[in-house]
Amino acid sequence: FKIMGEEIEKPFLDYLSRDTEEKTENFYEITENSKTVITIKPDFEFKKKHTVKLHLPKDQKYKITAETNNGMIKYTNLKGKMEANTRNGKIELEDLTGTITATCANGSINSKNIDGTINFSSANGRIFVRESAIQGDSTLKSGNGRIFLQVNPAPAGSLSIFSGNGRVRVALPEYGNFSIQIKTKGRLFNNLPGCSTRTENEATVIDK
Repeated sequence: FKIMGEEIEKPFLDYLSRDTEEKTENFYEITENSKTVITIKPDFEFKKKHTVKLHLPKDQKYKITAETNNGMIKYTNLKGKMEANTRNGKIELEDLTGTITATCANGSINSKNIDGTINFSSANGRIFVRESAIQGDSTLKSGNGRIFLQVNPAPAGSLSIFSGNGRVRVALPEYGNFSIQIKTKGRLFNNLPGCSTRTENEATVIDK
């Protein structure tokens, strides 16, 4: 799934089969009442390997949930409440505003330019958050993977980071007040001038 906001008036879908390299645009029906419902036509057969692209008007606010067992989920240029769940596939998030939840069993979570609250969890995969503004109570959790967090401005609200077996690296702005809780069995790099650390509930708490 690739779900993206664009300068358009109405939503539409694209379907691309990797087997045939053919693009089919008339395999769905859209009903717009109090909410938009997109229905795949019953006689349409998905190929084994394919991509579904959902194009949405970018100036609206959405509540979206995407789920897949074996495939990638990508959100781009949207605002609202978004959730992505996949069993065996990566999740990519870019240019999003709102509350974003991402969960995967065997895959990475990569995000960039997020403005809002994030709750990311991966059992066996890395979590990367780049160039983002964390505005609410947020959590990053990885069972067996690295975690990298780069935020600017300083995070507002509580921020908790947990890694079972992986490195944790956090890049923060030089100025601002914040408190971050980090818990890991792996290596923790702390090269933050002017920051104090303390132990609380078996976790490292970084204050500034």
